[in-house]
Amino acid sequence: MVPLMEGKNVELSKEVFLENLFTDQGYPRVEAVRGHEWKYIRYYSKKNDRKVYLPEGIPGESPIYEELFNIKEDPNELNNLIDKPENIEILKKYRKRFTELATDLNN
Repeated sequence: MVPLMEGKNVELSKEVFLENLFTDQGYPRVEAVRGHEWKYIRYYSKKNDRKVYLPEGIPGESPIYEELFNIKEDPNELNNLIDKPENIEILKKYRKRFTELATDLNN
């Protein structure tokens, strides 16, 4: 944000990385990547993280649930496309991008 506030011309990201790591409310940890057309969301088990802040997650932990929405065609996110074979390449792309963005934040 600083380069933008200084008036510098910078290339803006095409995605937004979102996360809710505070589990005090009883909600599961949630992380997501949202682009212009797609949104990928992953949820984690609440079993190990009740009232704990886990900015780096639990090593080796896999999500218990995932969602993939085409927000251009389904702006209300009513149709989870995670299991549709025709979206496997999009899912792979967003899983990879998620890992890249999460790694950038933790470095």
